[in-house]
Amino acid sequence: MRTLRTLSKYKWALAFLVSCLLAFLGPTYIIYALEKLELVWPLPTVLGFSLFVVGFLSIAYILSRMRP
Repeated sequence: MRTLRTLSKYKWALAFLVSCLLAFLGPTYIIYALEKLELVWPLPTVLGFSLFVVGFLSIAYILSRMRP
């Protein structure tokens, strides 16, 4: 119960952290991992850059909600 209160207190910070990880890990490590799984060429690139876009859109949304 105490953990849930702590997480809800820092929900915007955690959301920002996850968004930054998506924006960074998407085009770097996700593409690399999917290519190591030997998926066909456009799929790893499309998924990686999709995560990149989702991460930056999330960052923009979070920053717009935090400003008064």
